[in-house]
Amino acid sequence: MDLTGYPQLGGRSLHIAHMLWGGLLMLAALIILLAFLTKAAQRTAALVGGAGFGLFIDEIGKFVTRDHNYFFPPAPALIYAAFILTLLAVHAIRAARGYSQQEYLLNALRQMEEVVLHDLTEEERDRALWYLERSDPSHPLVPALRQLVEQAALAAPRRPSWFARTKRTLAAAYRRLSRLPGFPAGVVAFFLVQLGASMFWERLQGTRVPGPGAVRLAHPHIHRCRPTGFLHRCRGVHPVEDCAHAPIPARGV
Repeated sequence: MDLTGYPQLGGRSLHIAHMLWGGLLMLAALIILLAFLTKAAQRTAALVGGAGFGLFIDEIGKFVTRDHNYFFPPAPALIYAAFILTLLAVHAIRAARGYSQQEYLLNALRQMEEVVLHDLTEEERDRALWYLERSDPSHPLVPALRQLVEQAALAAPRRPSWFARTKRTLAAAYRRLSRLPGFPAGVVAFFLVQLGASMFWERLQGTRVPGPGAVRLAHPHIHRCRPTGFLHRCRGVHPVEDCAHAPIPARGV
């Protein structure tokens, strides 16, 4: 963004923040999930919603500071912490409770989508049978679904792409790592230390005494100064009061 001069959408009077685009993408993900049932729709919604959430939380620095400082140093740590806490929450939900027989049956029913689409792979068939083994055997759907899955024609095996192989390898490594006893606590501790260090650095920068001739500005179109040789240039779009040493014209003096 620095190389491109912090491009903006909206012209001189408007600024369409990318947080709004993030909200639009998350809304699109909800619509996709509500309107379609296939796994392809779920994957598309996950990608669109994830990109939207990334655009949304990227501007967290503007909403946790009084001066709407997009470049607030602890902001990256807060973003990482949000993602990691989300991951740990999902991990805790999966580990804290088991699935009921009814839930196993519902998961087996979802595998029937591939039977209807004639795209059932051997892995998906084994997964469906595994779900049915843990379902209530007295339920009338269980024997019928088992017979249907066992008799269904399998899709022709396809050699997985390098992306699929890499994803499978990384997923297996993560599962092994996440089973370690101190994994959740270690992840939380790492990001808490990073957040504390960032906030301490911001505090230290805020208490630094400005040099001779420093000027404190409060201009709606100045964000921060960057040295370029003997001069300084200011860049940004949010009002702050910590841009110092910038050459400004003297007017009305």
